[in-house]
Amino acid sequence: MAEDFPSCMSSSKGRFMLRQKTLAFVLAAACSSTMLYAAPFGSIFHKDKSTAAASSNSATVNVDFNNTAEYPRQIKVGSKVKTLSSHKVTHIAIPAGTAVTVYSSMKTHNPGDVLVVVYSTHPNQVVNVD
Repeated sequence: MAEDFPSCMSSSKGRFMLRQKTLAFVLAAACSSTMLYAAPFGSIFHKDKSTAAASSNSATVNVDFNNTAEYPRQIKVGSKVKTLSSHKVTHIAIPAGTAVTVYSSMKTHNPGDVLVVVYSTHPNQVVNVD
C-alpha cells in the first residue's frame, strides 16, 4: 500500500500541472487578444474617419450681428471672443450647431446668456445686439 500512495500522488500531480498549464495558456491567449484590440498605438496609424468627415462636412452659416449700442460689445462664438463695433453690422461665418453667448454686459442681456444657436436650416440670420 505504501507503494500505491506515491503513484496516485504523482498521477494527480501530473493532471493538476496539465490543468494549470492549460489554464495559463487560455488566459494568456484571452489577454493577448484583448490587449491587441485595446492597444493605444492603433489610433496613431489609423485616423478616425468619422470625426474628420464630420468636421469637413459641417455647414457654416452666415450670421449678421447688428450692434445698435453706442459702445462695442463682445460675444463668444463657440470658444472665441469676438468684438462687435458700435452702430455697425458684423458678418461672421459660424459652424452649424455653435452657440453664441454674451461675453460683455448688454442692455437686455447678461454675460453667459445665449443670444442664438446657429442652425444650418436658418441661413443668413440677423441678430440685433443692444
